[in-house]
Amino acid sequence: MPNIPATRDRNTSQAHTFRHYLITGDELSVAEWLARPELKSLPVLVNTEHLIAPSDVPPAEWKSIYRSAFGRYLRTGQLMTMGDALADCECKFNPNHDACGRFTFPPDGSTESDWHSGGAMAPSSVDAHAAHAMSQYQNNLAQGMSPDEAAAWAANSEAESGGDPSKVQQGGGPGRGLYQWGATTAKYDRRIDFQKFAGVPIESSTLSQQNAFRDWELANTEKAAKRKIDNAQGAAGKAYAIAVNYTRSKNKCTDAIDRANIANAIKRRTKSA
Repeated sequence: MPNIPATRDRNTSQAHTFRHYLITGDELSVAEWLARPELKSLPVLVNTEHLIAPSDVPPAEWKSIYRSAFGRYLRTGQLMTMGDALADCECKFNPNHDACGRFTFPPDGSTESDWHSGGAMAPSSVDAHAAHAMSQYQNNLAQGMSPDEAAAWAANSEAESGGDPSKVQQGGGPGRGLYQWGATTAKYDRRIDFQKFAGVPIESSTLSQQNAFRDWELANTEKAAKRKIDNAQGAAGKAYAIAVNYTRSKNKCTDAIDRANIANAIKRRTKSA
């Protein structure tokens, strides 16, 4: 655990940041924040162990990365690796941006024939996942989803669990079920919410119970994610938004591109059927 500052110090820094913004109209940089006398003993906000070369990130994006690290530290007292920063930074604001804020595909939607680069899956793997996800797509349509929504959610459930509601995370992690709900910290463990909602542990639940919980989350604890998913365009855009904002996998932006490609492949299959 890092040397988390006392609440008084954290409150002082928040007040100073707000005051600085009101006076100057500019955010307080990490360097300026750390220079405050009352905060001299605080640890560095960004863990540079995995620091990437400056050429990999446009200079204009560093401010966003520092802002993200600063906000996370104030909220949680946790340090942020550069990998975390790149995964969490700009892509959360626009589902059509990658981690550095660059466009991954047009914001007005994309055709099902588009291939979005930047993912980890080869086209053959994407097509195999799409073929396996067709029953999930049909199930989503039966629940009242639009074709784009059905393809986007099917792409994500396929990538997370292969559509298997009994799936246990590989490597012994906490993820369980269709969308691999779970966390090592109780505060963020959505399995607890699931058991309160369904009355049974997620390990003993059915596909319909897990789908119902997904819909409950989108209407309650994941409203912000729902807004971004609803605003995304096309099957690929919605699949990307689900991956970034709802399932929030470890390799968020890379996984999101894979899922966008799977969603497009699902839509292609519906057109050729």
